[in-house]
Amino acid sequence: MFAALLGCLPAVAAGVLILALGWKAQSGVESSRYQSMSMYGRDAQVLQDKSDLHRLGLAQLLSRRWRGIPALGLSFNTMALIGSAAILFGPALIAGGPTVIGLGFPIVALLSLPVAAALAELMSAVPSSGGIYHGAYLLGGRRWALFAGWLHAIGQLAMLALLTGGCAFLVNRLLAARFGLEVTPMSLGLTATAVCCSLAAASLWGHIARQWLAAAGLWLQLVLASAILGGLVWAFWPGDYSPAVLFAFRDISWNAAAGPEGLLLGSLLLLKLFTGMDGAAQGAEETIEPRISVPWSIFMSVAFVFAFGFVLLMFMTLTLPSALGSSSNLATIPLIGGFSGVEWFMQSALAGWGGAVILAVLIILSIWFSGVQAAGSCARTLFAMARDEALPFSRRLAAVSVTRQLPVTAIVVTAALSLALLACFAAAGRNHLMLLLSLGLAGFQLAYAVPIGLRLKSLLGNRSKIMHEASLGQGPWHLGSWSKPIHAVAFVWLAASGILSAVYVHPGGGAGIAAFLTLAVLREAAIRKRRARMEEGRKVMKKAGRELSRLEGNYPVN
Repeated sequence: MFAALLGCLPAVAAGVLILALGWKAQSGVESSRYQSMSMYGRDAQVLQDKSDLHRLGLAQLLSRRWRGIPALGLSFNTMALIGSAAILFGPALIAGGPTVIGLGFPIVALLSLPVAAALAELMSAVPSSGGIYHGAYLLGGRRWALFAGWLHAIGQLAMLALLTGGCAFLVNRLLAARFGLEVTPMSLGLTATAVCCSLAAASLWGHIARQWLAAAGLWLQLVLASAILGGLVWAFWPGDYSPAVLFAFRDISWNAAAGPEGLLLGSLLLLKLFTGMDGAAQGAEETIEPRISVPWSIFMSVAFVFAFGFVLLMFMTLTLPSALGSSSNLATIPLIGGFSGVEWFMQSALAGWGGAVILAVLIILSIWFSGVQAAGSCARTLFAMARDEALPFSRRLAAVSVTRQLPVTAIVVTAALSLALLACFAAAGRNHLMLLLSLGLAGFQLAYAVPIGLRLKSLLGNRSKIMHEASLGQGPWHLGSWSKPIHAVAFVWLAASGILSAVYVHPGGGAGIAAFLTLAVLREAAIRKRRARMEEGRKVMKKAGRELSRLEGNYPVN
């Protein structure tokens, strides 16, 4: 019992840190000089948001409609609580045993909270769809921005491919179970293609549909987590094992000892649940009052994923032998590699409801909702980078439809690239899940590390202007004197976890990161040979007021 109480300390510490950071941030908002115009109506607030965007040198081409729950859903759905848990619950358990849930998950959450707070503070000052790319641009110039942007895009594409593959796998297994269809590589490929096309179509429906999907996806994930938990408690609790086994450092057989390397690998896999937390930042140019809404969405999405995810995965682990019928069944399903690890999650989730098909359909739908938001976030990252001519075919990728007010080309290209990435990695064999995870985790963590590291350097240097002169200065959502230690912890964690993900989860991920960055460097070198070197900072990023007005002239609602 003492071991169990001691093991709960990381989870308790994470809960206390959530409350402390939330209180400090709210105090910062109340003490800031920021004046919200929302009290004067939606139109007044939209004009203020447009003015803030102009100060960054960016035109308001996308329509602002997001606020409240849909804005929170951007980050929460991109993190994909249900989808990430479904895909990685089995592999994490087989790697590190039950302790990876009892200790590994809370520790990962505890270290991810400073990252969320640091990103929230940055996004409050830079409310653009470029997110960390534009933050790095303002803090360190074009070169650092290119590294952050390319790493971020790589991570987003890999995680979108992961969600697409998991959704396609579950659809095929459901059809096979209900209609006796055979699951083949061809059927998986066709299903993945259909999923990608549906994600692109949903993203192109427009803001009203995507706003509804964001809110629906958020509520669906929370309801599913509660339903699965309730079913397991009703059917199997108290289960065959005491909660103390979650802190006993045993492997999945519940008998042999689990090594530290397995616990490390399992914890890195669960890190997937906290990647994509900046999804709301990619919707900043479509969010009303983004300097407040976006940072709270980033921070609260991490808090919700920790709270719901920890309780759900803990109960699923303790009732897993009962749900599968026998503890010996734990060794019958191959896990590391492919998407077969989904079987453990699905069998455990459905066991509390007697194998109800409707629950399986809702889980698939939840993953699809997450895919829609992940695709939208990635498309807006490509759009923001192309707007600064940081990608090939920038003119096409930066184009915004006048009628839809959406980056149509970027959305279509995002879906196509994620499908191509999934196909390439699937051709590598059964271990493509680890390859995708390694690439995605390393891309996200290292991308986050760039602007946070640059901001930490500025803070430690005691510079009077933390941001570049083109930015809005310190945002209303800030941590005051806590900012330095929070950024320091976040940067160390991001650098360590990013490197470990690139070399330890699968070395192919590190090779992929290196290859993509090499391409980015070569392309930038080619551009500089063709034309005079671009100025750094404000003059590159900002456009004159007349130019902004001309760009916005054909777009309604702005």
